[in-house]
Amino acid sequence: MRQAVRRAKLAERGSQIALVTGVPMEGLAYGERWMTPTVGELLDALLRRVIASGAQTATAAWDAMAPPTAPRAGRTVRDWTAR
Repeated sequence: MRQAVRRAKLAERGSQIALVTGVPMEGLAYGERWMTPTVGELLDALLRRVIASGAQTATAAWDAMAPPTAPRAGRTVRDWTAR
């Protein structure tokens, strides 16, 4: 059975590390997790933005950084992609 989950995702570029928390994903009870291509593209853009800040290590929350049209807490990826 599919379930909506939120996970942290990390990127490392050179000596910089960026972490985005609360990334909306879907998963199965046995642990497999995936994200939609649109969420993946938004995540890549967010990670690049965080790394571009110049900080050695930086953390950002999905709900604070993602565009207003992106999935949010309380809505599943499926709810968002069905629009």
